[in-house]
Amino acid sequence: MKIALIILLILACIIVMVFHPAINLRIMRFLIRPFKPFDRNRAPDQPDYSLADNWAALPAIKNITG
Repeated sequence: MKIALIILLILACIIVMVFHPAINLRIMRFLIRPFKPFDRNRAPDQPDYSLADNWAALPAIKNITG
């Protein structure tokens, strides 16, 4: 259901961009606006790359299921 809604939203944006380019920028600004302001104090800690758990892929890891 969510995928269908996303596809519908993308198609609506494309139609607006093609037929009404003057309001295109206004719609895109609304869609990409962050929900809350950025806070540098809430940034996550830097991962410890000496641990294998902090890597998405390593030669020793054969697949994502472990």
